[in-house]
Amino acid sequence: MHALAEPPVSPTVVGAEERDGLARAQRRVVVRLRDGETIVIGGSPSYEDALVLAQKTILELADVGAGEWPMLGDRFINPDAIVSVDVVRWS
Repeated sequence: MHALAEPPVSPTVVGAEERDGLARAQRRVVVRLRDGETIVIGGSPSYEDALVLAQKTILELADVGAGEWPMLGDRFINPDAIVSVDVVRWS
């Protein structure tokens, strides 16, 4: 799993169409840690593509063996520190 080295992002409500009917904004998939830090996993041009990336990320995290720590970017993360995998607006 390769995370992007970018600053943390704030979550926004996803899945809703824009008020004026325009296409939805691009999305990022991030892993959120207990201390509030986010690690960007990747970006997608659409909400649906981001959901696929988020689901793949969840499967990879679940596949980590007992006692092992997943590598996100250039660091190993304690699995107990992971709170969620989020799809957020990329503006």
